[in-house]
Amino acid sequence: TVVHQRQMASGLREFGAICVLIALVVSHYKLMQTIQLYYDCTILLIFSTGLFGMLPLLFVRMVFRFDVRNGDFREELRRVDSDAWGEAFNGSNSYQELGFESLSTIGVIRILGVPSKKLFMQAALIGLLNTLAFVTSIWAITKTALWISMSLCNVDCAFNLILSVLFLGENCSIAKVSGMSLTVVGGTLLAVSGAMTRNSNKASNSLEGDIASIIYALELSVLMVAWKKFLSKFTWSLLFTINGLAGVFEVLIILPILIWAYSTGFEGKGWDSPATVVAMCLLNGLVHLALSLWWSFCIGYTSPTYVSVAGVMIIPVTTLADYFQFRFKLQWMDALATVIILAGFLVTRHGYAQSSNDSTSPDEAAEIHDKPNERDSDRSLLEGASLRDDARHSLLSVDDRKAKMGASEALLGS
Repeated sequence: TVVHQRQMASGLREFGAICVLIALVVSHYKLMQTIQLYYDCTILLIFSTGLFGMLPLLFVRMVFRFDVRNGDFREELRRVDSDAWGEAFNGSNSYQELGFESLSTIGVIRILGVPSKKLFMQAALIGLLNTLAFVTSIWAITKTALWISMSLCNVDCAFNLILSVLFLGENCSIAKVSGMSLTVVGGTLLAVSGAMTRNSNKASNSLEGDIASIIYALELSVLMVAWKKFLSKFTWSLLFTINGLAGVFEVLIILPILIWAYSTGFEGKGWDSPATVVAMCLLNGLVHLALSLWWSFCIGYTSPTYVSVAGVMIIPVTTLADYFQFRFKLQWMDALATVIILAGFLVTRHGYAQSSNDSTSPDEAAEIHDKPNERDSDRSLLEGASLRDDARHSLLSVDDRKAKMGASEALLGS
């Protein structure tokens, strides 16, 4: 049937996405090792891609950072000092990458023509939300422990579901709520296990950092719902244009801070080799452009809630990457949390598959709503036509009777 064909096509697309993801991860990981870039670039690739939907690279600040060049292990769990903010603006930072990302899309934008005022404002909003989310994420991870930040940021699944119901007209089913809840529980449990194994709970915690983590999750949800709203009528030109313009806006917002941090020495280290910085930014900018396009495409093709739930799968993926790279011991809680997260993802996927079969889009609902009115109007037209036919027949019968009576009188007279 058509439904089975669509399900089969969806499964093939997802299988192809997994194959592409594995190939990208392996190739990009080897490349990062070869040119001695930061390990968080590899984590960025794995994390941002997720399985079938991606979280933005902003959340990568919530996972551990490794310095492959020096071989030492560090956690980004420190106070807001020169070193912490310097790491936020180092050569591998996303906003330098976004500069090259925006430049790489100028040709596409020029081919498409000058964007409309509406599209220009949409891209500005996306760029602003991206920047706000990045600043809030830095605020959160420097004010609370890593596992708390990761746990609290998992509530973006709940925010996405609520905002999707309110602003996108999405149906809220038991399967979606159950899957989202399982995902949050599993992500929290895995974060707690990682904190216990890596002693992350020794970091200073504060209510300010907890609040910042929740605010970040809300900002991320607003960003994803905005993407879904803007891509309601999906076109590739729209996808490229918004991504490119948003990158330009993000660079314009962050560039003054970046220049100030390096020119005043607040960064703490100074620039690396200019050629190395340019090469890193260009390479990561091109990779990030592909990831941004894929992430926003996944949101437009599926749902913000579905993408956020699938993105939580990156927590066990990063745990596994830590195991292979640094031989961390895996705990029984890791396996249990991974099973819970996977179950939550499958339940959520079932909920969306069920809603896609049972529900209709707003346009289809409007058409269905209009069909009874059309049937009523057709019925009234038929009834009116039948009444007119009856009246015509009655008039004809009266004329026939008059003609017959006239003929009878004429015969009698003769």
